[in-house]
Amino acid sequence: MVYTKKQFGLELKSQILNGKNYREIAKWAFKIYTNHGLEFEDGLDHFVLKLIAMEEGPEFILSTEELKLLVDILI
Repeated sequence: MVYTKKQFGLELKSQILNGKNYREIAKWAFKIYTNHGLEFEDGLDHFVLKLIAMEEGPEFILSTEELKLLVDILI
């Protein structure tokens, strides 16, 4: 079964609406990567890895607005 950009975008939107902070979203994205990485739709890995990287330093943290824009792109 293919894990789609739309599916990931909808789940990310839920994370944002539930008030998750950047660290929680990064950990969630890592779980998605480990559980579904082999099933990703082409190009999805780029977006997932971008979220995982938010734990690597302040220069990688996306604002809420940037996360919402990412959701729009994915959906």
